Amino acid sequence: MTTRSEEGPPAAGRAKEVALLWLWKKGDKWNEHCGLRRLGKLLSWCAWQLATTYLHPLARGRRGKVVFSLVRWWPHWHSERQVLVDDPVGGKLVAPVRVAAGLASLSLWPFSERGFVLHVTEPGDIMLDVGAYIGSFTVPMAIQGATVHAFEPVSSSREILARNLRLNQIEHLVTIHGVAVSDTSCRAAITTEYASGNRLTTSEDTAATVPVSVVTLDAWASGRNLDRLLLMKVDAEGSDERVLAGAIGLLHRYQPALIVEYWDGSARLQAWLRSAGYQTYGYDMRTGELVASVAATGLSGNVIACTPARYDTLSTRLATRPPVQLVRPRIMWAPPEVA
Repeated sequence: MTTRSEEGPPAAGRAKEVALLWLWKKGDKWNEHCGLRRLGKLLSWCAWQLATTYLHPLARGRRGKVVFSLVRWWPHWHSERQVLVDDPVGGKLVAPVRVAAGLASLSLWPFSERGFVLHVTEPGDIMLDVGAYIGSFTVPMAIQGATVHAFEPVSSSREILARNLRLNQIEHLVTIHGVAVSDTSCRAAITTEYASGNRLTTSEDTAATVPVSVVTLDAWASGRNLDRLLLMKVDAEGSDERVLAGAIGLLHRYQPALIVEYWDGSARLQAWLRSAGYQTYGYDMRTGELVASVAATGLSGNVIACTPARYDTLSTRLATRPPVQLVRPRIMWAPPEVA
């Protein structure tokens, strides 16, 4: 397997990222406000979704159709119904309507990172999914035969996650931990109104919250046999670096590959990872290659990171099997017996 280098975006690309980031920030937490302020934030949020959908690289050649597939779900945005997603990147998922809208439009779902998981995982591997939500990473990991520890502190999300494990008949491979993960063990509060975006509260949050136990991964891992730990995915909605800081002993001992979410560009995250001995990459689903990440820029997304020793394992696996072919997911209203 060869590793290509990814250059930083041109000036026009950086301007586009800045504009998208501005829209996202203007629309963030729109459901916490009322009146004209709520309307303004909602319009910014909708504009961000439309723009990210239209500009998504997977929408090339069918941008209008992909945008329409997002808009057609908006009337159902607050529906309590759930839909069934026949996911080409691993298994089936029952998901809330607002999550399915992102799947349908291709814009709000980390397809390439999940393709990487399917490409590299082997039976017997151990995976950690921090911020598992409804199982968008947990399910592909377990379908490939990995043993997964899924950390999801919000009870409503855990219920859907458990349902998706049963739907794919992989309950025996997954242990769900109903705790949050950070850099200290304590009691804290977590929001409950943001679906996949729930996070440990900050001084800015006014959303509804519930109390939750918080652990560090170093404390959790104490006394456990994690010798086959291959990969750890972290999606902690802004607390990702704190999760990593609370796992520094685990990272040094087992050197798992990482998939970590970032916002506001990845410069700070990449600097932290380099200090821990990790190099960052992207994954090209067309070729099955890891792309060395040179530029620490970008609106949001995920980075794949690994140590040189772990890179050798990943490169051997990626070179000996074909990459997953990406096709659009099929989405349908879930029948009662599934939902």
